[in-house]
Amino acid sequence: MNILGIGAFEVLVIFLVAFLILGPEKMSLFSKKFGKFVKKIRDEKEEFSSIIDKSVNDINEDINIQNPFKYDKKNNKEKGQDN
Repeated sequence: MNILGIGAFEVLVIFLVAFLILGPEKMSLFSKKFGKFVKKIRDEKEEFSSIIDKSVNDINEDINIQNPFKYDKKNNKEKGQDN
C-alpha cells in the first residue's frame, strides 16, 4: 500500500495520532470524508486518463488517415515483394 509516497506503517501512525487528537466521534466523520475524497480523486484520475487515451487514439487515427499508403515492410514480405 502506498498513498502519496507514504507506506502502510506511516499511514497507520498518522491515523493513530489523529484518533488520539480527534477522538472516536470526530475520527469516524473524518474517515468517511477522507474515503469520499479518495474516491473522488480516483474518479477524476480515471476520467483524466480516459481523456488522454481518447486524444492519443484520435491523433493516431488522424496520422493513419493522412498516410493511407504508408510503406509496410511486413505486408510486402508476406506478399513476396521484399525490397
